Amino acid sequence: MALPSSKSQIERLGRRLVDQPRPSQVDLDDLADLLGAYDEALAGASNEVRDLGYAPTGRLKNTGTILEKLRRHGGTWLKSIQDLAGLRVVIDGGLPAQDQVVEEVMLRFAGCPKAPKLIDRREDPRQGYRAVHVIVYPDGIPVEVQVRTYLQHAWAEVFEKLADLVGREIRYGEEWWLPGEREVQGLLGIGSQLDDALKDAAKGINLTKRHINEMIGVLLDLSGNIADLEILLADPSISFEDAEATRASTRESLSEVRQAVESIEDAIAKYKDLERSVRSLDERVRRVLSKHD
Repeated sequence: MALPSSKSQIERLGRRLVDQPRPSQVDLDDLADLLGAYDEALAGASNEVRDLGYAPTGRLKNTGTILEKLRRHGGTWLKSIQDLAGLRVVIDGGLPAQDQVVEEVMLRFAGCPKAPKLIDRREDPRQGYRAVHVIVYPDGIPVEVQVRTYLQHAWAEVFEKLADLVGREIRYGEEWWLPGEREVQGLLGIGSQLDDALKDAAKGINLTKRHINEMIGVLLDLSGNIADLEILLADPSISFEDAEATRASTRESLSEVRQAVESIEDAIAKYKDLERSVRSLDERVRRVLSKHD
């Protein structure tokens, strides 16, 4: 199935989606038609990868994620998107096995209207994320095939879980906010009595944010350690016993990080309650201030 619109039409659609406060139903319908074409390409690519003997998982970006990325990258991003449809293959082996899978995928899709494109996030990681992406073009429609080792996948799952908790901005190295943080900062300084009431909330937010930033730093360091480990394990002179011991040590490190992330979940739940109470306070304060304007 070919794309239902030309690149110029898709670009204009992306601009309308990002420029309007609320997308029109017509534009949302056009986006749904576009997603339908990508979904068909995704299904076809999945079958091809299964024929190679692997068990890919697939996903199509939802409307909310697309609108979020459009706001971040601009409307023109829609016409050149490469990961709207994606497959993931997680292998049990290390770097040599990963390279072999990548080569097989590239050969399988070599006859498509456009040659496969290789993006090696091992050489060019993003916020610690490492994997190999192959952009393939069944029917000329891009589908991203992620090939991850077990350790790369385990790290990515932990980081994505943390991003789900505190905001996807951390995946791009951008500023992120805890629930209620903006409201507390906006209310501080209005008056000493209000500041006293918010002092504990502000202190708790700052403490939690520092804790989470430290966790992000640990995860980024762990990503580099995993990369070094996989290079080490690719050395044929390393014995099986040494390799298993090193893998076990790294899995233990990942487990500790997972537990730390789970402890943050409890803190985030508290600050979601804080967010609601602070917003209510914010509304009351603004009503009082408006009466004196």
